[in-house]
Amino acid sequence: MPQEIHRIIVGEHAGIRHEHRMPCQQEKDTMAKQTLFSFRILHSLSLIIWILVPLAIAIIGFASYTAGVFFFIYSLFKIGVEAIKLFGNPDKWIPGYKEKKAKEVKMAHYFYHCEKNPTGFMRLKIENNDKEEAEQADALNPHAFGTFGTSAAEQPLVPKASGGK
Repeated sequence: MPQEIHRIIVGEHAGIRHEHRMPCQQEKDTMAKQTLFSFRILHSLSLIIWILVPLAIAIIGFASYTAGVFFFIYSLFKIGVEAIKLFGNPDKWIPGYKEKKAKEVKMAHYFYHCEKNPTGFMRLKIENNDKEEAEQADALNPHAFGTFGTSAAEQPLVPKASGGK
């Protein structure tokens, strides 16, 4: 539903049509209904999962004692991990958590800048592909530097002296 187009009646820009940046009340109501609908679906799914997973663990526990114990211990582990994430410092308790979060922040930063400057991102991508192709060509060409499988970075800058003095 498009926003209502309004006309400025008085002032410097009289007679010019413009759109409001903020949605009108009808659009606000539609957006609120959509948000409420998605929230209800998410809430229903989470309730179903909270009911079905323990029920499945209980049924497996009745069928096999060892499987039941395993899933019970796994459930306690998952509860502990989530409790640490909610209330504690996960950097202390979860190995690799700090690095994972740092990488996520870095990727979000890269993504932001790639969206902001798509032409620069495309140039960088092409440049990286050219470098990779050149490295692969160097690695596959046995006559390029005299030794198969070595790149220019691995070759000595000064040739080795052969034989005598």
